[in-house]
Amino acid sequence: MRNIVDDLSRVGKILGYMIHPKFTGHVEQHDFGRGIGAVQPDFWDQYLEFVSLMDGFIIDGYSVYGLSNYDEVHNELFEYNDEQTNILREAPELVVDEINYLIFIGSTGTDSFVYDVRTHKWEVRDRIAIDEAYESFDSLVEFLAAQLARIKADNDL
Repeated sequence: MRNIVDDLSRVGKILGYMIHPKFTGHVEQHDFGRGIGAVQPDFWDQYLEFVSLMDGFIIDGYSVYGLSNYDEVHNELFEYNDEQTNILREAPELVVDEINYLIFIGSTGTDSFVYDVRTHKWEVRDRIAIDEAYESFDSLVEFLAAQLARIKADNDL
């Protein structure tokens, strides 16, 4: 994980993006609602390792949420997922069932990055056709490495 985060930081600096500091606070269990609930140890083990090194990032249109907001950048995991839960509560007919089991961890302009609590996979899904993953990774490190490779390729790095 450290090598990926160090490389993300290096690439972000080269491209002129703000690099978020590590998260130093304490996280209480968060009830994501929907079909997710509060206890997701596999998610938290990997995610907390990441934010303890870099509290999310926004680099070249790729965003992975952290646990804090920086300046006017809203990059907060709980805030985004609570919005999803509110949408589901207020207009369930507008939401596919799949969303009940996804923790949203980031996005690009066209894709959503999620953790599926049923499969324990870190996934890339189309923002419109959210019910189907087109990339799936066994670990957050693998997921981050794939996004980093895309950022590098897009910028000839």
